[in-house]
Amino acid sequence: MFQWGRGADGHQLRSQTSRVGISGTTSTQSTTDNPGHGNFIIGSLDWRTTQNNNLWQGYNGINNPCSSGFRVPTNDDFTAEKNTWLANKATSAFSSTLKLPLSGYRGTDGNVYNSFGSNDAAEYWTSTVSLTNSVYYANKFEFFGISAYFYQDPYRAAGCAIRCIKD
Repeated sequence: MFQWGRGADGHQLRSQTSRVGISGTTSTQSTTDNPGHGNFIIGSLDWRTTQNNNLWQGYNGINNPCSSGFRVPTNDDFTAEKNTWLANKATSAFSSTLKLPLSGYRGTDGNVYNSFGSNDAAEYWTSTVSLTNSVYYANKFEFFGISAYFYQDPYRAAGCAIRCIKD
């Protein structure tokens, strides 16, 4: 459950069977693009003291958490995928090319909600950011039992799944 824009440093690890993460937590925000630890940063909108919109941009993104040659998808990538689904719901997401499971999410309090596969809920970060009312939001692709949509989220400190793709 990655915090938006953060690299794979251990903060993203969680338990499959409980409402808590495996990684520890801290309320101290990072002043840099790499916090230097694997704790999940809780209690604020962003895990950084200042936003950086370029952390997951493409294969060479500063904190690209994906393997070499892969990247975090954009809104357009998820839209193209969703357009191949037979229905706009969770079963279509799982049977799609990306095999998107019901991942749940980790709140800014560090707890895991709708834990993996237990409910019809999934939240996946995209690398897309949107400017709305002078605030940059990180975009998420969400799907529940019978709907799938994009959501602009100011909470970059929340933990959501990612699905790396290769062009």
